[in-house]
Amino acid sequence: MVSPIFNWIKANTDGANTKIPSNAAFGGIFRNGEGACIGCFAQKLGNANAFLAELLAAILDMEIAQSKGYNHLWLGTDSQLLFLALKSSAKVPQDLRNKWQNCLFF
Repeated sequence: MVSPIFNWIKANTDGANTKIPSNAAFGGIFRNGEGACIGCFAQKLGNANAFLAELLAAILDMEIAQSKGYNHLWLGTDSQLLFLALKSSAKVPQDLRNKWQNCLFF
């Protein structure tokens, strides 16, 4: 784990699903510049794929950061699809695109 830069908050997220039955979930943890945990979350999704879990984790990260006034957010993820979604909102499902774009605007 790499600690965030001074005055930045690092949010590490992950999402996953199982094949049978399809149960998806996601979670995240926020750390300050000293690496100390300052908050975390986890949520069960039910029937969803891993990309949707990763995407919802990132959205929740950004929404929490905005509500807490974390203006310097470092988002950590292992999802290549999420990285591509950061480059092009066209990768994001239509029903989440507005929420996604609002988060990126923040």
